[in-house]
Amino acid sequence: MWQNLRWEINAKFKEKIHRHVSSFQVIILGFMLVILLGSLCLTLPLATRDGQGASFLDALFTSTSAVCVTGLVLHDTASYWSMFGQAVILFLIQIGGMGVVTVSVAVAIFSGRKISLMQRSTMRESISAPQVGGIVRMTEFILKTVFLVELLGAVAMAPVFVRDFGFLKGVWYAMFHSISAFCNAGFDLIGIRSPFSSLTTYASQPVINLTIMALIIVGGIGFLTWEDVKRNRLHFSRYRMQSKVILVTTAVLIAAPAAWFFFFEFSELPLGTRLLSALFQSVTPRTAGFNTADLTKMTEAGQMLMIVLMLIGGSPGSTAGGMKTTTIAVIFSSARAVFRQKESAHFFQRRIPEEAIRNAGAILLMYLGLFLAGGMFISYEELIRTLSERETMPEMLVMEYLPGTEYSVDFLADHGEPIYTVSRRGLSVVTSNMMSLVVDDNPAVKEICTQVVRSLELDGNFGFDLLYNANDETPYVIEINPRLTAGVVSCAAAGVNLPYLGMKRLLGEPLPELTPHFGTRMSRRYQEAFFDAAGNRLDW
Repeated sequence: MWQNLRWEINAKFKEKIHRHVSSFQVIILGFMLVILLGSLCLTLPLATRDGQGASFLDALFTSTSAVCVTGLVLHDTASYWSMFGQAVILFLIQIGGMGVVTVSVAVAIFSGRKISLMQRSTMRESISAPQVGGIVRMTEFILKTVFLVELLGAVAMAPVFVRDFGFLKGVWYAMFHSISAFCNAGFDLIGIRSPFSSLTTYASQPVINLTIMALIIVGGIGFLTWEDVKRNRLHFSRYRMQSKVILVTTAVLIAAPAAWFFFFEFSELPLGTRLLSALFQSVTPRTAGFNTADLTKMTEAGQMLMIVLMLIGGSPGSTAGGMKTTTIAVIFSSARAVFRQKESAHFFQRRIPEEAIRNAGAILLMYLGLFLAGGMFISYEELIRTLSERETMPEMLVMEYLPGTEYSVDFLADHGEPIYTVSRRGLSVVTSNMMSLVVDDNPAVKEICTQVVRSLELDGNFGFDLLYNANDETPYVIEINPRLTAGVVSCAAAGVNLPYLGMKRLLGEPLPELTPHFGTRMSRRYQEAFFDAAGNRLDW
């Protein structure tokens, strides 16, 4: 009787939970629980090399990064964490890569328990499967694929790591990096050589490069796609549309960035290393996080391309994160349909459902919003932290923002006494080769420059640049150059040829009294054109 009562209570309790907790909530709660348990393990004294244990915040960050396979670290994995700590991180990476639900279902299968409909539904959501049917078989396929691929990766890398670190450590390194690469985690142990160096010491090593790249690609394509490949072999036309889109998009996202990196980023490297580095940096940004090149030395364009790849990420049902290759493919296909004035978007002669397009747009908007908001918050926090760490600020020269009118003034002076002064108001100044200005008689500007000339007892030809404040009330000197300014030719067009007059002064010849033709305008677009105050073209 008591046993029947217990079964009845358990059944009602499970039914109540299933009624109020959705599949998505189960997945989220599962990840949160694993992260919390991992954090507690990493705070233990035996988790760090110094025997002190990590702080809870450091442990929480590392655990979250491992389970969510981001690869971000606060401490170098090899030099800070002990063997136990590294094992905990690797266990978290494996769970995060396979998925909490996949692991829980696998445990249920091995224990001989029956898989409930709720578990099957949650599993379907976890791996983005098209239907509930066949989920148990799919779980078995995932487990076999994961351990087979990770084993092959470890075997391939073991000879290199055993040669460099000895047998036991070499085998451990091979296993760690194989799991980390397949799960797209980006954690590494090569920091034992140089902290936070990732795989830069293996930039020219083909076995490590090719194996890590292969593991990242295999893990990032997704289990459903590999199941499709297993079932249909090389008959591409028989694949599901999702598998076709994933394979084509993945190929494009590897080839196109690799070409950019090869031609514009690593030109100083030998040809073989250059090719490996270009391919590796094309594959790894999409959530893996390894690097064989110094990212700080890449151009801003290359870094921006990597940011785009990181946002895109891997494919549905894979070990990778990001907005997914299918999302970006749907967005591009939809945009292409709009540009070509088509009623609907298509993949391989099949129409994309409107719901898929709406979902892709919502995901893109969410990722961009989180990306921008997170970047702004991190930048703000970094500024506050940097300022708060200093007890006193060092002396520095700063200038207020001056968005007003720009003036240039050219002088010829005799030991502090101005001889000729020509001021010009900027109408449009882009560069020294692209500008539009007018010779202008501005007493306030001339007075400030004259005071500087007399105070510094300047002698010869030189030029000033000034800017007004927002209300155009006060001009401020921003530059004093021991030369004439870029627009000095306009002075000659206005009747005061300062370089010529400067030479006459040096030769001791008498200087005439001259007054500039105010209102003379110059427009330069790599070649000057001059106009008088009435707007007539000057053939000067």
